[in-house]
Amino acid sequence: MFTIQHRVSQRFQASLPCLLTLVVLVIGAGALASCSTTEGFGNDVKHLGGSIEDSAAKNK
Repeated sequence: MFTIQHRVSQRFQASLPCLLTLVVLVIGAGALASCSTTEGFGNDVKHLGGSIEDSAAKNK
């Protein structure tokens, strides 16, 4: 006779490969989507750096 813990363990072991596959796919999709926005991200960082410089100059 199987215990409840044994059944839960079996279900978890059976779903683990599916879960890992899903995680890899989500991370991969995010990485592919971010490739097209790298230039925009660089512009945002550049703008943020300029804002920090302006704030530092005002608060000297």
